[in-house]
Amino acid sequence: MSGHDDELTPADRRLLDRARRAAVRPARSAMIWWVGLALIVLGGLGVLISAILLEDLTSHGEEGAVVAVTATAVLVSAIEVASGAGVLAGAGWSRNAARAVCVLSILAGLVGLLNGGSPATVLGLAVNFVLLVALSGEKVRAWCGG
Repeated sequence: MSGHDDELTPADRRLLDRARRAAVRPARSAMIWWVGLALIVLGGLGVLISAILLEDLTSHGEEGAVVAVTATAVLVSAIEVASGAGVLAGAGWSRNAARAVCVLSILAGLVGLLNGGSPATVLGLAVNFVLLVALSGEKVRAWCGG
């Protein structure tokens, strides 16, 4: 920081830091758009389907592990939506959050596949694997700040 930066308020310093980061950020590529929108759409579908299932389970008196797993699915899907929006915005936390969601989805898909999952399970595994690879790529890493 220069001598003039010492006179700035904390809010002004945050704005200056944000402007400096934006000055070195690469352009938002098609890959960033694809990854961010895919996370938002898939997460949104996950929230919708899991919430409907959770409401159905609880309205029929279901309790215990099934309800807990379904509620967790709603939460993970909501994190997926937030991380997709974060990727589009270039938020540093979003890439790691999205990668964690993809890993959890892959693990859940493998469990489902081992328990007689449908062909849709295989598609979900493939999509999450492709997203995980894209999130690990240089373009997304540079856009999200490392």
